[in-house]
Amino acid sequence: MKPKKISDIRKQEIVESFYQVMKKEGFKGSSIAKIAKHMEVHPSLITHYYKKKDDLVLDLVDNLLSRYEEMYAVRFENVTDPKMRFRLLLDLVFGPEWGPLIDNRVFFECYSLSLRDGRLKDRLKKMYLRFKKILIVEINSYMEHGVIRGIDPNKAANFIIALVEGIDYYRNILDDENRVQLDELRQYLKEIVVNTLEKQ
Repeated sequence: MKPKKISDIRKQEIVESFYQVMKKEGFKGSSIAKIAKHMEVHPSLITHYYKKKDDLVLDLVDNLLSRYEEMYAVRFENVTDPKMRFRLLLDLVFGPEWGPLIDNRVFFECYSLSLRDGRLKDRLKKMYLRFKKILIVEINSYMEHGVIRGIDPNKAANFIIALVEGIDYYRNILDDENRVQLDELRQYLKEIVVNTLEKQ
């Protein structure tokens, strides 16, 4: 594996610090100075790589995607049985770790910004398309091995994404007292997906 350049390592550190600052301060409250303070470096180090926050947000979205891809890769690394992969996939995306992997305040701020920023919208679209591609590859494999049959992989992937995103949005609306119901809801939605795909 090719070693990372110092510039790539430094940019990753800056993006990670931006994520932490944004969790506390939001996008408007974040600044180059606050990111530098969090990193305990001079602000000029930040501006050497990123002239403004808008540029940082673009790399932040890529960073968020990599978190999901790393979790996916680790969980599936040694699983070859198609039926086990199918169940593992649903356990993963409907599990309690999937949504909270990224702070939702950060994600929804990025989403809100994307409504006014075409570049950011393209990055978010790319993130979802990559997730969708992973789902389609897995679904095609399940169909080839007879785990599921007679479905449209593209529609099935969209169906799963819509449910996953819906439960994540719902989780943020509920107060802490009602969030205990989410585990039951996740299980219920997972069963709906299994029944929908396996009974075709």
